[in-house]
Amino acid sequence: MDNLSFVDDFNSTNNFDTSIYITMQQRNGKKCMTFIKGLFLEEADVEKRNKNIKKFISTIKKKWGCGGSIIKENKENKDDDDDENIVMIMGDLREQIKSFLITEKLYTESQIKIAGY
Repeated sequence: MDNLSFVDDFNSTNNFDTSIYITMQQRNGKKCMTFIKGLFLEEADVEKRNKNIKKFISTIKKKWGCGGSIIKENKENKDDDDDENIVMIMGDLREQIKSFLITEKLYTESQIKIAGY
């Protein structure tokens, strides 16, 4: 996508030391959800990180016509040590999200861990 632009141009920096985890959970029947944990942790500013995640979710929702939201959103005054966001996407989009992150040069293939049935 040519019009994908994150805050502080995340497309120009692609050597992060963090890994992201993409998992899938079966709900009922054919329904399932994809969870993404660890997006944009290299961004120190929580507000910018949350903007980038919201932009990412919006792009995914438009590209594949699915629902999605942030399950756990970071707050600056939160006392929790776990500062990772968890993103939920409706449907089994593990491989599509992985290829999207690699194509947009947000993460390398070695940084993306996929799990699920």
